[in-house]
Amino acid sequence: MHLVLTSLGNGNFESVPATLGTDPVVFTRQHAGLFKITVATLNGNSVISTNSLESPPYAYVFGLPSASNKYLAYSSPFSTDTAGKFSLSLKSDSILAARKLVIFALARDSRGIVLASNPQDTGVSDSTTLQSTLDSIAPVAVGSSVTATLHLKSNSTKFTEIITINLYIQGAGKQAEQTAISIEPGASQDVTMSFKAPSTVGQYALSISSPQYNGGPLATQTLQVTILQSNLQILIPAAIGVVTAIIILGLYLVKRQPETKDIEEKTKPAGSKPKTPPSGKPRSKSLTRSQHHC
Repeated sequence: MHLVLTSLGNGNFESVPATLGTDPVVFTRQHAGLFKITVATLNGNSVISTNSLESPPYAYVFGLPSASNKYLAYSSPFSTDTAGKFSLSLKSDSILAARKLVIFALARDSRGIVLASNPQDTGVSDSTTLQSTLDSIAPVAVGSSVTATLHLKSNSTKFTEIITINLYIQGAGKQAEQTAISIEPGASQDVTMSFKAPSTVGQYALSISSPQYNGGPLATQTLQVTILQSNLQILIPAAIGVVTAIIILGLYLVKRQPETKDIEEKTKPAGSKPKTPPSGKPRSKSLTRSQHHC
C-alpha cells in the first residue's frame, strides 16, 4: 500500500510506502468504536502542528442487518452490576429521524469475549420520524407581521422527542426559533412562529427545519410579499369595479333621456288639435218653428 501526500499550497505530492501491520479489527470478532486519523506536520524532526479526524461510530455484530446502516449514537463504556443489569441515558436529539431505530449492546466479559444482544429479543426498536405540515400563508405586505403554523406528529411509540425548530427566509437567514419542543410518543404538537416579512416585494423561499432532525427541512413554502395586504388588494379592485359600474349607469341614463323625448313626439297622431276647455256658460240652441198658410 502506498500513501500519497499532496500539498494544498503548490500541488506537489509524494508517495510513500505504508505497511498494514496487524489489524486489530477482524471479521470474526464483534466490536464497536470509531477510527481516528492523526496527521502531523514536521519541519525536520520538529512537529509544527497536528490535525486529527475521527470517523463516525460503527459497529460490527454477527447477523445484524442494520450493521451497514448509519449509527446515530453510542454511549461511553459502562459496567454492569453482578446480575448483568445496567442503566444509561442518551439524548433524544441524537436518535431522531430514524425510520427504524434499533438499540443493541456490545459487551466484553472478564475473559475478553465480545458479547452482543439480539435486537429482536430486546424489543428496543422504534421509529423516531416526524410527520409535518405547514399551513398555507396568504400574500403579505412588505414589513408586516406574519405567523407560520407547523403541525408535527410523532411516529414513535416509546421515545419522547425534544427538538428545536428554526424558520428561515431566503436571503434573510433565520427569522424565528423555538426551543425545547417536547412531543410525546404518538402525540401531535402545533408550533406557531411569528416573523417580519421582507421589505422588498417578491417571492421568497420559506423553510422550517430542526438541527436535531438531520438538518433537513421539515416543511417549505413560497412566501409572496406584496405592497398591500391581500384583503386590501381584493377590496380596491372591488371598489374600482363599483365606481365603474356607477359611471356606466349614469352615462346610460343621460344618453337615454333625449331618445325618450323623441319617442314620445313620434307617437302623437297627425293633425290632432288640442281640445279647448269649455266656457263658463253652456251654449244654448234655439229652435224656430215655421208656419205655412194654405
